[in-house]
Amino acid sequence: MSDHIDYCSDFVRQRDYDLWLSTLYAPTDERAALLSLYAFSLSLAEIRSLVSEHMLGEIRLQWWRDAFHNRQSQDIHAHPILAPLMRVIDDYHLPQDAFLAMIDAREFDLYDDPMPSMNDLEGYCGETTSLLFRLAVLILNKGQEIDCADSAGHAGVAYAVTHLMRSVPQMRRRGQLFIPLDLLQKHGLGRDEFMSGQWTPALAAVSADICAHIDEHLKTAQTHIHALPDHLRMAFLPLAFIPLYIRQIKAPQYNAFTSDIDLSPLHKMWRMWRYRRTHLLR
Repeated sequence: MSDHIDYCSDFVRQRDYDLWLSTLYAPTDERAALLSLYAFSLSLAEIRSLVSEHMLGEIRLQWWRDAFHNRQSQDIHAHPILAPLMRVIDDYHLPQDAFLAMIDAREFDLYDDPMPSMNDLEGYCGETTSLLFRLAVLILNKGQEIDCADSAGHAGVAYAVTHLMRSVPQMRRRGQLFIPLDLLQKHGLGRDEFMSGQWTPALAAVSADICAHIDEHLKTAQTHIHALPDHLRMAFLPLAFIPLYIRQIKAPQYNAFTSDIDLSPLHKMWRMWRYRRTHLLR
């Protein structure tokens, strides 16, 4: 099992350094559980980039569904992500329906349909990332239920939409449009203008609207997070970098198609340590 956890740790670190860094502050047992949870989520998120046809992606998603319905399979016990994850689900009494909902939500990733509206985007984030925060809270609470719907809900939207804004170049290369269509239309734009790859004042206005939504969700999330016990607030450490990413996106020189929105690893380590002390501890 330790080999599996090492695999999950490397898997998460390579795909989402922010999530991986946050696990360093968790107790040892819970850190291993969080790593398997995050590895599962990131495995689903990368399916679109690994397949050449939509149907192949559907087959991969169905494989994950089948794994939850056939948990005694030897293939599961040998899988470096599923094996520790199934143990975590049992040890922390995690709801299986949450994992199935995360799988179902990723069907949207496989196709090129535009995200219809901001409400639809928030719903998608809720089923993918908000559930992730909720499950992380359950793990840190030793499997005991606690009301964290508001904190996890808003945190998930803030984190996921920020990640999508950072991923615009990759999104466009894959022919995906997660930028809500209603926001594009509000500024006289459509799918073609986004896919052209030309950064315009109108697209900058769309970006500003999205940043305002992120700011609102982050502020609301932080209000609800402060009502949780200290040890559960650690689930929200990945939020530490959102204000810094948004600052880069709001900068005059920002271009969604070419700008690299990131921080150095050293800066991230310092920022997370400071965020934990100033925002998450009483």
